[in-house]
Amino acid sequence: MEDWSAGAKDVIFQALAAQESIQAKLTDLESRARRNNMRIYGIPEDIEGDSVQQFENFIKTELSLTDTELGIQRCHRALGPKPPQNANPRSVVIYFLEYRIKELVLRSAWKKKEVYLNGTRVYFDQDYPAEIQKKRKAYAPIRKLLKGKRSALPHSATGKTPHFFDSGPVTYNSSAEAMADLRKRG
Repeated sequence: MEDWSAGAKDVIFQALAAQESIQAKLTDLESRARRNNMRIYGIPEDIEGDSVQQFENFIKTELSLTDTELGIQRCHRALGPKPPQNANPRSVVIYFLEYRIKELVLRSAWKKKEVYLNGTRVYFDQDYPAEIQKKRKAYAPIRKLLKGKRSALPHSATGKTPHFFDSGPVTYNSSAEAMADLRKRG
């Protein structure tokens, strides 16, 4: 039994290591597949009808990109059931033909800071896989502490995050590690 237990333990550890490696590769592939995607949060449900053209016009006028051809290939609500009447609406996912145009739209939206659609504030952001969104959410309290200071949030499957201090950049492997170091620094 002891020999079998030791052998089974080794096999389980190998399987877990392989699964972790495969999950990291999958997250990386999913991130690359979403490279040309952008999400818009806060757009009320059913406002879009079935017209992608409406979002193209909204983006061009609100972000002063009237001379730019956006090249939106697809536009749809995030998957999932329609939320109840008073709940937050599902985000809108927009797929651009060109990465540089998506980046131009995001930079323009972030530069403007406040964008409104029919009196409702909307937010523009990257389209991250669920695993990376979870890691970014874990860093939300740290982001509030470091507001106004240069830092980065997890953007890759590794989850390693650099924070920049006067003494130089420091890289953390987890949000807990970052929070512990920030507490030490005061």
